[in-house]
Amino acid sequence: MAHLKQNLWRLFVLIASVSLVLLLVSMHQLNKTVWDKAEMKMLAYAKIISSAGHEIFIGNEALLDILGSRLIENQYYKNIDYARSILRRTLENQPYVLAFGLLNPEGEYIAVSSNLENQPLPNLARQPQTAKNFELTLNSDRMIIGDAYIFKPLQQWIVPIRKALRNKEGEVIAVMAAALRLDDQALLNKVAISQDQLNAIIINERSGRRLMMSGISLSEGTHFYGYTYLTAEKKRFFDTQVQEKYNQSLAQKLQSEDPFVVTGISEKMGEEIIVGAQYDKDFDLIYAMYEPLKTYQNEITYGALKNFLIYLVLMMALWVIFRTIEKQETNIRKKLTFQAMQDSVADLPNRNYVDSVLKKEFEDNARQISVIYIDLDNFKNINDTFGHAMGDRFIASIAQVLKNNTGKLDHVVRFGADEFLVFTNQQDALRLAHFLQNCVSHPIDIDGNVFAVTASIGLAEYPQQASSLNELIGCADIAMQAAKKTKDAVIKFHPSMQDEVLNNALIELNMRKGLEKDEFFIQFQPQFKQNGSLCGFEALARWKNDELGLVPPDRFIRIAEESGFMPTLGEHLLHKTLQGISKIQAHFQSSLMFSINLSVRQLMVDGFNQRLMREVIARGINPAQLMLEVTESIFIQDKSFVHRTLSELKEASFKLSVDDFGTGYSSLSMLSEFPIDELKIDRSFVVNLKKQQNKELVSSIIMLGKHLGLHVISEGVEQRSEIDVLNTLGCDCYQGYYYSKPLSLSEILASNFATKND
Repeated sequence: MAHLKQNLWRLFVLIASVSLVLLLVSMHQLNKTVWDKAEMKMLAYAKIISSAGHEIFIGNEALLDILGSRLIENQYYKNIDYARSILRRTLENQPYVLAFGLLNPEGEYIAVSSNLENQPLPNLARQPQTAKNFELTLNSDRMIIGDAYIFKPLQQWIVPIRKALRNKEGEVIAVMAAALRLDDQALLNKVAISQDQLNAIIINERSGRRLMMSGISLSEGTHFYGYTYLTAEKKRFFDTQVQEKYNQSLAQKLQSEDPFVVTGISEKMGEEIIVGAQYDKDFDLIYAMYEPLKTYQNEITYGALKNFLIYLVLMMALWVIFRTIEKQETNIRKKLTFQAMQDSVADLPNRNYVDSVLKKEFEDNARQISVIYIDLDNFKNINDTFGHAMGDRFIASIAQVLKNNTGKLDHVVRFGADEFLVFTNQQDALRLAHFLQNCVSHPIDIDGNVFAVTASIGLAEYPQQASSLNELIGCADIAMQAAKKTKDAVIKFHPSMQDEVLNNALIELNMRKGLEKDEFFIQFQPQFKQNGSLCGFEALARWKNDELGLVPPDRFIRIAEESGFMPTLGEHLLHKTLQGISKIQAHFQSSLMFSINLSVRQLMVDGFNQRLMREVIARGINPAQLMLEVTESIFIQDKSFVHRTLSELKEASFKLSVDDFGTGYSSLSMLSEFPIDELKIDRSFVVNLKKQQNKELVSSIIMLGKHLGLHVISEGVEQRSEIDVLNTLGCDCYQGYYYSKPLSLSEILASNFATKND
């Protein structure tokens, strides 16, 4: 016991020392994390205010264009009352504008809003504070934003915006101007971020003067707006920071229009600040958001103090725990530990055993190890049919099977309701996994009730595929989920599975957003007869996402199916497809066939047939010209439901086609039983018809189709030699890149396809 006490307190000292080192490391990391977060935050806010401000000024530019063009159109500005009414109505709808004015190229006002009536108005071409910017306006095609100044007719600080209006020859015929208000910072508040410590500023890069600034009263306007803020000295100061941080000069960083972060001293706050800024070259503006550095310094101080207090509390708690452990009897401790780590139903170690014992053993003596993750298929049916008591007895039997068929050094754990883990260091873990799959599948007799289940099994190996025990179990779980898709399978983990899980999640998220953004579109691939005449089109779904680019349809359709999103997406694609078909029919004025791919999940949704028929009728499309394509996977669904659904479509005059024939689940009896009109030969069979085996297989498919009175079409035809062979074998129609790639609706409507039917 004395030896145990000595080692116990040595361990305490070791833990306390290591924890202290970790505390110091965590404080260093906290400092780095807080400043990284601050920079990321200010970069994000710089992007937000730049984007929002740019959009607002673009809108003002368009407003000046439209308003000025309307006033000079037919010289409406000469009708003073009419011109004032236009300006008055516009001013009422622009809360951020104080006044409007239309000027001639010489800088004289020729029409103004009503609040400038009877006011002495300056000549902007001659007035010192406006002359330079007015001349710049006359020489620019863009809206020019001037420096803030006191507009004497209104006795208020304003930001002037002006846009030259030109005739067809490019000559300036007038200038439309507006005064943006600064009295309540309305415009800046619209583009700024609503946070207590966050401030916004817009700087005119040409003059270096502040254009707008949040959090100041107009009584302070002269102090903040009335002089050059971004002096040469300040530019050198910021340039040095940008050079060190981004390896670019300040001028280069501005011209790149990328956001950047610098620090400085706030005149308004009188303290150090962190600034996120971005340049808008369209209007020569620098947008910036800033907040006090002390916000983050306080966060670091608070975080360090909190970590230190946690460290003290943990050390005190650890001391109490060690004292308690020291006083406890060894036998009681062992008994409690055993109960906490043992599953009473399966008489196996449980998840706690993995976390408490195996994980420690693994960390203390990491070596080659494999995890076999076993999930029983359809175990729920036993519980639902025979009750949980019988289910527990079945689990106990399976546990005994696993114990009897694993080695002495292997660990068998019940990890979940119907999940088991086998930890093994056997060299051929894959062979063991297949062996256990076979053992589990043997029938088990319990009181005369015979049960037989299969198992989906995932396998992962350390150190090849994971760096920790939790990660290893996670990899085995991913492999098991892959096996679960087909059931009764053993699959070994591959890193691509993890990538696929993450990529699939990303695609699913963007797919739902893409539907809202209307990113999905339809292309149509022409289909041709043996004589080369056009006989129809197949509608093909396409998706182009801003982040993912052009996503292959076989990828996003599969993920939509697995995630349950397919019915929603399918309805959207079907609506777009029928829109296109209606336009193509009107263009060609012929009895072309149109193939539409339908998902099995679409067909299984109640009321699908009725919705399809209603939309087809509403668009004036003849159902007899629509070939609805389904894959062979439909034949493994509820047979009676599928037969009823397809029969309803057939009775409504739709044609039915089996897509990718020969790659799935169909049989001769299925084809003869269901109301199918067409077989579509998959590209995988056509790709190498020079091989006798491929040729015989395609010949068999065509002969089968002809025997059943079905139309046969081959997809993916890319070479003339393939067409010659398929013609010889009796194929009816073709589609593929040899004839045409999939085309957009506009390309089809502009085409001159022959539509004769020989």
